[in-house]
Amino acid sequence: MHQIAFLEEYKYLKSPKFYLFAKVNSIPRALNFFSGGWLERYVKTTIEESIKLASHPIKLNYSYLKNPQIVLPNGNDFELDIIYKIEDEIFWCEAKSGDYQKYVQKYSNMSKLLNIDEDHSFMILTDISEGGAKALKSIFKMNVISIDDFYNVFSSEIMRIKAKIHDEYEKDSGFCEN
Repeated sequence: MHQIAFLEEYKYLKSPKFYLFAKVNSIPRALNFFSGGWLERYVKTTIEESIKLASHPIKLNYSYLKNPQIVLPNGNDFELDIIYKIEDEIFWCEAKSGDYQKYVQKYSNMSKLLNIDEDHSFMILTDISEGGAKALKSIFKMNVISIDDFYNVFSSEIMRIKAKIHDEYEKDSGFCEN
């Protein structure tokens, strides 16, 4: 981080406990990364890793947009963190590294406006318990999930898509197992 100018200075102490003291550089790229860009990068990497692992022997087709700007019907601008199209399904992911409470209702409303159901809209948080995530999901009809659980939950979505493609292939080929 220091070599790429994201940290202006740092000091690392190894004992008696491990401590890292750092001063973040005030350049926009560094500020963006530390204020949440790292989490968006983690989400994107996790999704692509899930797709890659599931793409054998059937290759999954996908594309994505990172931070697309959209204009809402009322004329307001809105920025989405990440949108993925995997085969014929759209997934929307918002990543929040803190202070998510004021965004949950906003994102829930946006998922309804975009017609993206709760299984395809994800709010990935760094600081929420499993119980808190489940409660928010049931109230706001959006997949609210901790960073720790994201990989497993999203991987299961990818495996569901892969199974659907496999079933369609068998149906189209006329191959039937008894």
